[in-house]
Amino acid sequence: MAHMKLLLNALNFPEAEGFQSTDEQAYRTLVVWLENMRVRHRKPADRKELADIKSPTWQQAFSKYLEELECPVASKEPCSAAVLLWLLRYAVHLEYSDKADALNVSTTTTTPAAHAQAGRSAGPPSTSGSTAEAFSDFASPAVQQQLRALLELLGVKGGQHKSLLQMVQEASSLLGDRILPLVQQQQGKAQGKGGNGAAAVLEELPLGFETGDANTDTAAKLLRLLYIRDLRTLQNQVDQAIVDVQEYTSNPRTDSSLGRVGR
Repeated sequence: MAHMKLLLNALNFPEAEGFQSTDEQAYRTLVVWLENMRVRHRKPADRKELADIKSPTWQQAFSKYLEELECPVASKEPCSAAVLLWLLRYAVHLEYSDKADALNVSTTTTTPAAHAQAGRSAGPPSTSGSTAEAFSDFASPAVQQQLRALLELLGVKGGQHKSLLQMVQEASSLLGDRILPLVQQQQGKAQGKGGNGAAAVLEELPLGFETGDANTDTAAKLLRLLYIRDLRTLQNQVDQAIVDVQEYTSNPRTDSSLGRVGR
């Protein structure tokens, strides 16, 4: 799963490349690593039960651990991908919370284009400083691949001779010349009808981080809304599938000639 691998790389998990969520031992090892290195919810002395990955009662210990974290994903199946994804996202959230001030300060000092140029010329990120640079892994092929995919979703096509920096600059122009004016136009229509306007709704929508550029923040909020819409569509499809199954299994019909009950 590409999203899971992206989260593992973001957390600097050493076995991210070859990790298989269906491997029970690897799954349990990752959970222990997350607690020891990233989440740190329990005191070290209280992690022994969870750390014993070969224990026959490990699944019960893991369920108790998830209850302590108030995990909203309910699943008693071993190696649940949904539970693991939630745990990875939670760990990323904690990591960002620890470095939020440094990240937000660094993003307000330079423009996104300057970050892109710095990422192309910079080497591996230094660990000697007290503050971490935002997008310090911009030179990573995995990050550049994900960024190219995001830019193509915005309608920016990459060519063989087009650099990533050129694509970012083109996306910035696209947002400023086409997308944002449309948002403002819709805002004007909504205000004419007595509404609050799309821009006002976007302004009140919490983003969770700041880039230092108002247009970039607005674009990020739009992407978040599109992602939520896709999740809502997926949830509706799942609900419809459940309803279809319930309609098929409920009210069984009796056929005496077959000597059985049901379809």
